[in-house]
Amino acid sequence: MKLTRVECPSCGQPLVSKQREEDLLFVCDCGTIHMRDPKPKEMEYQIARPRDARRPDNVYVPFWRVSAHVAIMDTEVVGGYIHKLATLIEGGGGRYSGNVDIYVPATKLPAEEFRKWATALTNNPPHYAESKDFGGISRMPCNISEKEAEELADFVILTNEAEKPGTLQYIRYTMTVNNKSLIFVPFIRDTLARLYINL
Repeated sequence: MKLTRVECPSCGQPLVSKQREEDLLFVCDCGTIHMRDPKPKEMEYQIARPRDARRPDNVYVPFWRVSAHVAIMDTEVVGGYIHKLATLIEGGGGRYSGNVDIYVPATKLPAEEFRKWATALTNNPPHYAESKDFGGISRMPCNISEKEAEELADFVILTNEAEKPGTLQYIRYTMTVNNKSLIFVPFIRDTLARLYINL
């Protein structure tokens, strides 16, 4: 068996994951981030600047921003109407057809926490100033792959639309992924591991 050193394709430095073993990312000192794919693939990313960077309980949570074109062909809602998805879609050519950014947590969270933050950020995309680095703040590992993020984006759409108003009986739609990027969002993590956004 031949062992090959993994190097940053941008600067040639050896890449060593400083996170736990399940982290899929290599963060290089030159500022590039790579994903094991299985060889390093440079990822597009942004780091949001925290509102209060001095807190010792700050942590960065990685999210996949899945930019997709969604077209709803047919739907049936009892006691309501397609509401949330229709307000998110913009710039499309049909009644319910257009582009939407779907935020998928890129780290493993409890199911309720995953749903909460996926729908919250998808419905209200975060506004932030960018930071050039993590500023000494730790980050949670990225252990949701690009492929898994695409599959989970479907789940986020359905979970979002299944909420009130009305009861979703049936929906038929297509989702075409145009782009995926990583966004590191600052949170406060309390002693019970609950997360509160810090923007």
